[in-house]
Amino acid sequence: MELTIKNKVGIIHLNRPDKLNALSLDDIQQMQEALEKWLEDPAVHWILFEGEGKAFSAGGDVKALYDYSLATGDFPGRFFKAEFALDQLVHAYPKPVVVLYKGVTMGGGIGLTVNADLRVTDDSLIWAMPETQLGFMPDVAMGWYFSRLDRADGLYLSLLGGRLDWQDAIHYGFADLGIRVADRAAARQALLELATEGLSYEDMVAALKAALAPFTQASGQGAYQRDLAPLAKKYFDKDQLGAIMAHLQRGYEPFAAESLAGLLSRSPLAVAVTFLKYAYGKGWTREETFRVDLDLLAFLWDKAEPMEGIRATMVDKNHRPAYWRHSYGDLDWPALHAFFEDRSPQA
Repeated sequence: MELTIKNKVGIIHLNRPDKLNALSLDDIQQMQEALEKWLEDPAVHWILFEGEGKAFSAGGDVKALYDYSLATGDFPGRFFKAEFALDQLVHAYPKPVVVLYKGVTMGGGIGLTVNADLRVTDDSLIWAMPETQLGFMPDVAMGWYFSRLDRADGLYLSLLGGRLDWQDAIHYGFADLGIRVADRAAARQALLELATEGLSYEDMVAALKAALAPFTQASGQGAYQRDLAPLAKKYFDKDQLGAIMAHLQRGYEPFAAESLAGLLSRSPLAVAVTFLKYAYGKGWTREETFRVDLDLLAFLWDKAEPMEGIRATMVDKNHRPAYWRHSYGDLDWPALHAFFEDRSPQA
């Protein structure tokens, strides 16, 4: 983690390229401390997030969370509480925030910066919320955003961690403008050289965007929007998870077979809560979503779903997780609905 001030810019440079800039608790605490300090520093006009190497950030360091829980038997709530507090600080930050996305941009890396004032992505972007692959559900309040997409897109992207390229990210509202990889260094320099003295918040954001105009690429249809969104609409636009799976079973396209296999390989519990969160999340604020996410993570951890997912994928690498429930039919759906209803704003 490199925290510097240059030309009145507070620069947060994620620097664990060997781990795709995965975020540790120490990283999160350092960013929180720096942002709180820069909040009152007149020498800092705006904030820049960027990552070392070929990725912005793969998200939280889940292997570290696994090691912590294995050693202590405890839910790593301290990490998630600190992460969520940092995300909310960035969201409400009174100085402009800019992020330079590239390569792998996933999970907690997205949650950290999804509310930045200017989200710039180059054309190497691989954007995803792939938590269900590890027995989690998309957290960091990203369910709030998924719940506001069309149902088919929101469900496919959250249930299966569908990937977006730079043009998709702009289309679905997760990035603001795109540049070429080859122009990244020059675009960054243009931002850092911008004179911002005396500018209001709104004028500064406009000036930062204008500084990137020479590098900004016209955005068309991304690969997901062009190739997969029509198929997601065909199969995932359902109000019951069982209906989605039944339709996938009857499908003949490779998309149907691959999507069904993906759902069957995941934790039924993690997929179920992700599915329910799409519908219930429509009635929550972003702050309420953070609160429910913390409860859901503790619930999944109590059933050891993330521990099994991480073990099978990243530790033993046998890809044979022994999840709490083996099939969707084994789940207590009324109890899951009650779990969400108890946490609804009117509850």
